[in-house]
Amino acid sequence: VEGWVYVAQDYYPSGNLRGLASTSDFDAIAALQVLIEAAEGLRHAHDAGVVHGDVRPANLMLSLDGMAHLVDFVLGPRSQAGWGSLYAAPETAERGYQSQPAQDVYGLGMTALFALNRGELPVWVIRDPGRLIESVKAPEHLKRVITKATEWDLTRRYPDVRTLLRELMSDPDLVRILADRALERGRLSVGAGCVVRGVRDA
Repeated sequence: VEGWVYVAQDYYPSGNLRGLASTSDFDAIAALQVLIEAAEGLRHAHDAGVVHGDVRPANLMLSLDGMAHLVDFVLGPRSQAGWGSLYAAPETAERGYQSQPAQDVYGLGMTALFALNRGELPVWVIRDPGRLIESVKAPEHLKRVITKATEWDLTRRYPDVRTLLRELMSDPDLVRILADRALERGRLSVGAGCVVRGVRDA
């Protein structure tokens, strides 16, 4: 407009997961629903050959109905912006590393752990995520999935979010709980999807 360039973005009055996870009404099932929706969004991105590159609570925005929106994708060569954070997969620090879906799996696992721990992630979790996973209040099946998602060893971590989702939804009791919560929120199905928006150059 008159020589100015404007960028219009959605407004999320509910903020991001970083702020919501510490509220009193955000429980393990709410965290699980966000995890599933984020994983669905990442699955679509990975199917299109796109790796998010910086999955963390601040990049998961929430609409008024609680749906997760992935924002701030990193495109182009990896920068140092996310390197060394609690949500960055250890292999991303290697020289010549090329982005792959498994790094988003790790970031998603750490993000889920942050949400389950009431919006806190201690620094020592990088070396010993299992210690924190055991301490949070969550279904055992979910704990096992997060344990595998946050493995340092790539051969033991889920290779992609599609595999993670398949195992996560293999527990019928967990699916039933999610279905009940979805009905409470007026959703038609479990894991109603995640909107993916926003990219940035590395």
